[in-house]
Amino acid sequence: MRLVAWQYSIVMVACLAGCGERPQAVGIPPPVSSSEPAKAATISDLPGTAPTATIRFDPAALEECAPPQVGTIHWDASKSTAETVDVKIVTGDGSESLFATDGPVGSQITQPWMRAGLQVIVRDHGTGSELGRKILDATPCSR
Repeated sequence: MRLVAWQYSIVMVACLAGCGERPQAVGIPPPVSSSEPAKAATISDLPGTAPTATIRFDPAALEECAPPQVGTIHWDASKSTAETVDVKIVTGDGSESLFATDGPVGSQITQPWMRAGLQVIVRDHGTGSELGRKILDATPCSR
């Protein structure tokens, strides 16, 4: 039995309608909703990529119940090719707030907003690529 083009089209539509799913082209990712914000690639997203910057806090840890305080954030991205880095603080909603723009090795004193769980990212100023990230350690409350 030989099908003509219009009969073949009807058979294909019937078969696709029966599966209840919209066909997707192979190799093309589904469209991204415009309500989703664009996400920069991070080191943790890239398999086999090691950070090229280290971050250190002073104090190294804070009690979970401690009020916000002044501290120092130290960074060392000398193993990267970055000539200038941006040190960013990750806010509660996941956005990044610029803390410092400086050379690949440096430190800066904070205002009284350091608390346990603070997350810092060092990015190459020129490319925006992430060089390292660290979360300020928390210790149990002693009270």
